[in-house]
Amino acid sequence: MANDLFAITSPRSRALKNAKYEKYCRLRASAQPRIAAYREAGWHSKKDDVAYANACRLERRPGVRERIEYLSHQDEELIAEKRRRIEETLWSKHEADFGDYF
Repeated sequence: MANDLFAITSPRSRALKNAKYEKYCRLRASAQPRIAAYREAGWHSKKDDVAYANACRLERRPGVRERIEYLSHQDEELIAEKRRRIEETLWSKHEADFGDYF
């Protein structure tokens, strides 16, 4: 419990300062294709190949790729924790004597 109080936050856990970059990262983390995420984040390139190249260049920027990875793994960690709690509950019910509930 004491460890929970002094948890150190990862630099990747903080939102990016540039709102467009942050929106792009969140869209990419939710499995949006590069071109769609690039345009939805607010950039407008008429040609798909230009939008794709710009999105690739954006993902090479310091912090952007790491932020996408961090956001992508958050869901996995939440699902794993949820599964652990569900399994714990099911096992406690499995091991319980239902006569105790009456």
